[in-house]
Amino acid sequence: MKNIYLILLLTFAIFSCDDFVSDYEKPNDSIGNDQFKTAKDAQFLVKGVQGLFAEAYDQMTSMAGGLSDEMNFTRDIQGASFVQFDEINRATTLPPLPLNPNNNSIANGFKAVQEFRKHTELLIEKCENDIVFNEGEEGIKNDALYNGYFYSAVAKYFLGSYFGLEINSPGATIDVGPLLSRSELYTMTLADLAEAEKYASEAQLRSINTFRARIYILQNNTTMAATALSAGMVQGDANVNALYNALALNDWFYDSGNGRIQWYAAPRYAAYLDLDPKESARIPLFSFPGTATDSTGAPLNVYSIQNKHSTTESPIRFLGWQENELLLAELAIDGGDVGTGLIHVNNVRASYNLDAIDDQYITDNYAGDAMAMLIAERDKEFFCEGMRLLDQRHFDLWHLDPATSWMHLPLPLAERQANPNL
Repeated sequence: MKNIYLILLLTFAIFSCDDFVSDYEKPNDSIGNDQFKTAKDAQFLVKGVQGLFAEAYDQMTSMAGGLSDEMNFTRDIQGASFVQFDEINRATTLPPLPLNPNNNSIANGFKAVQEFRKHTELLIEKCENDIVFNEGEEGIKNDALYNGYFYSAVAKYFLGSYFGLEINSPGATIDVGPLLSRSELYTMTLADLAEAEKYASEAQLRSINTFRARIYILQNNTTMAATALSAGMVQGDANVNALYNALALNDWFYDSGNGRIQWYAAPRYAAYLDLDPKESARIPLFSFPGTATDSTGAPLNVYSIQNKHSTTESPIRFLGWQENELLLAELAIDGGDVGTGLIHVNNVRASYNLDAIDDQYITDNYAGDAMAMLIAERDKEFFCEGMRLLDQRHFDLWHLDPATSWMHLPLPLAERQANPNL
């Protein structure tokens, strides 16, 4: 596990998280609840929540990449030795290496998400009940409550999107409660976003609406998605990112990057670059030789490794205006308006100085299937951002036998043993 902010180590001790994992231990560093009384304390808690979001997000996106057809695992790469990652990549219920609840990487990720969720609740509780905001500090209070509810929504989205009890029962638990279905967790996500909206700036409100639209699309609610997208992010809006630094490291650097390689990118990403080298703007890769060699000593295989998160401090995008455009494109194409869909797709491509595409491009490269084009554009745009797993489910593109494979991460053994509802 990577180091995390001292500020987070301190906030971890505010309360115990034993109610969602049996093996969580409070650190020795501690701050009492009675010390959270001022606007400055609210800002402290916001920083803690944002740090815990980053701690959870890199793990979710990495494991989602490996579970999907975005990332692969092979022991032919020097340093690729994590059996947990091999299990995730195989995603099978069958021997010889089934994915099971005793996977430590998944347990660590689940713990990170639940600690993140708990601290969003703490932030909201303290701001609403304990912290005194003086005259002139209304902006600090609004910002803190916005962050509390927005990131509470994100935490529930993580639980609904990435976990499940069995292969046919996606969802997760909260506070040793019963299994909540993906649909229930997404409903809770939308409820938290409605609360966040009360405290949001205009730019934050646009981010909320793009996030809402993502959820509605995943629920196949195109009417509500269209309404949200009409008020969503626009070109020039800043991304909502997970941020990292020298003490809080982006795990992609050691999962699949310059630090160490466990995952390698599926071959189609290199193929995208072969067709258009300018795609390296959104699919940066580097090559790495396998350990197996031929009679001359040359490597038998050369693998493509992501370089999007190239350092320990690389941010990971959670929301951006490009998603709003591609969701608008999906709705247009689904409704038969390919021309409008292409306008939105080309808006995204132009931001990377990529050539515009047209009907002839769709004919030549996708046999006239505009939705297949849109799916490929999403595959390129959201490379290493945890979205491919969701897209495979949404567009019914699963690459394994659905009868014997996981499309989400199994709830860890510690939660199953501690929770009487499971």
